[in-house]
Amino acid sequence: MKNDFNQKMMAPCPDCDQPINLGYRPRQGQNVTCPNCWAYLKIVSLEPLELEWDIEFEDWVEEQ
Repeated sequence: MKNDFNQKMMAPCPDCDQPINLGYRPRQGQNVTCPNCWAYLKIVSLEPLELEWDIEFEDWVEEQ
């Protein structure tokens, strides 16, 4: 999904399917949080735009 930087990029949450606004210039590796289910996610691909759970964050939370 190429962006002409005039349009915000959106991707569905892998947990609840809520569209997440990623802004105009998302970066691979960027962390995002779903506004609906609060899943902590990471952008793993820009083409196609894909989100996955941030495993490192989830491991850190379990240790706390």
